[in-house]
Amino acid sequence: MTRYLQRVRVMIKETQSINSQLTLFFLFSYCFFL
Repeated sequence: MTRYLQRVRVMIKETQSINSQLTLFFLFSYCFFL
């Protein structure tokens, strides 16, 4: 059970990092196209 929780935590961290990268990319593209 603890291993499963650790995997879920890692997946959440990965998704958060991906989301932050996507938001940065969208902000950069938005500023670039202005």
